[in-house]
Amino acid sequence: MKDWIAVHTWNEDGDRERFAEKYGESFFANEKVFSDACETMVGAKCRQTWLGEDAFFFCHWQAPTDQAVID
Repeated sequence: MKDWIAVHTWNEDGDRERFAEKYGESFFANEKVFSDACETMVGAKCRQTWLGEDAFFFCHWQAPTDQAVID
């Protein structure tokens, strides 16, 4: 597995809120909750996050390819 840093952007107003509605506001509560939820993803694993209230956030991913992070 390779390590990747990705910058994710909430593309539209309300994206973060819709995401929170779908997965629960607790998803953003702390890094462990976010990381644990990402463990169920196939192909790439989110290992660390830097979340804020801005339109973007950073994630440290482990994946075999960059495309696995995008998918």
